[in-house]
Amino acid sequence: MVSKYVIILLLSSFSHAFWLTNENNKDYIREYLKSYREYIFNTISDIRIRIRNYKNENIGAVLNVQRSLVLMQSAAYDVLDTEINETLSKSRRIVDAQDNDFEHCYVAVTVKLKRVTERTKRCFSYCEEYYTMFDIPGSEIATEMEKKGEELLDGLDKIIVTCAILFFEYDQSNCVINRVEEAKIRVSAFDRDYETVVAMRDAAYQYMLDRSLLCLQQCVISAKTSVAKVLNHVPHCINGTDHSSEEEVDNVH
Repeated sequence: MVSKYVIILLLSSFSHAFWLTNENNKDYIREYLKSYREYIFNTISDIRIRIRNYKNENIGAVLNVQRSLVLMQSAAYDVLDTEINETLSKSRRIVDAQDNDFEHCYVAVTVKLKRVTERTKRCFSYCEEYYTMFDIPGSEIATEMEKKGEELLDGLDKIIVTCAILFFEYDQSNCVINRVEEAKIRVSAFDRDYETVVAMRDAAYQYMLDRSLLCLQQCVISAKTSVAKVLNHVPHCINGTDHSSEEEVDNVH
């Protein structure tokens, strides 16, 4: 007596074979496989573009930061030069307006302003070096992202090859579907990691720029305060009541 399990197995195999020989079903499987193949190829292309873009964006981000720092520092120097020149002009007018010769007061102004300029430039230089202290996502993260991407690409590349060795298109279809669904999870994880790393990098660069700008602004504010003190002491020099110390006038941090 034939076991009922053998009968069920035979019926199942017959049904499977019949389903596979049906042309409509074959067309359906082929279309299904085609759509999954397109997903694989498109995903591979997208990952390669992302890896390439990340490398290029890293280079572009560094150049943008360097350019921004140069522009900020140039603007700070312009403000300093304007303050110094205006103070020299005002001091000259005050000295020239006197009946007696107070040229020594103007000379004192130039000496003090030169000292202010030197200290402010040192302050600017500190700000220029300041940004190197920040931990910016660099080449090591780019390398890690590239490694993850290449591993993902390798897995996607092997899906078609691995499933193609199966005899029936139905089995090929199931193989591709299962492997692609597993790959989608890894692709989603890669996408999240990519977006996170990009966001971290952009935020770090922006924070660095903000802190560098604040540093330059503090240098300028301190310089303006010192320059104002220099100008205020011109009348005291003329009146013979200038008892300010160099530290008081030229204190620029």
